[in-house]
Amino acid sequence: MIVSGTGVTFGTNHSYKAWGLKLKEIKIGLPEVKTSYVEVPGMNGSLDLTEATFGGVTYGMRTLEFSFDARNCSYTDWASLVTAIATAVHGQKLQITLDTDPDYQYTGRCELNTEKTNEVLAQIVISCNCNPYKTKADGTGGVL
Repeated sequence: MIVSGTGVTFGTNHSYKAWGLKLKEIKIGLPEVKTSYVEVPGMNGSLDLTEATFGGVTYGMRTLEFSFDARNCSYTDWASLVTAIATAVHGQKLQITLDTDPDYQYTGRCELNTEKTNEVLAQIVISCNCNPYKTKADGTGGVL
């Protein structure tokens, strides 16, 4: 019997297969729309130049946040687990692929946060500051 769990791949490391992390929560923010408004004397409202410069709407970065539980994780195990995850993702710019959306990937810089409150459980949070578009797994085509 193959044991598997839904997870996220950061670069070449799958959160469940590599580290045994149980995915608890996913937050995928939408990128901020870069707008440009000009106040024109005598005009009601403002002149919207958002699409004037580049011929379309442009976007800022987006934030992805993944919360995981590390189960049956003693304090000793936790220290080595954090080291392994931090070495692989903390501060790294990586391709990020969700098992629930395998045809697309995000690209972003990742940060690790963790909390250990008892002998059994640990919480691992990986936050990523990503490009506004997700791309197809082959690197083509961007969509929000």
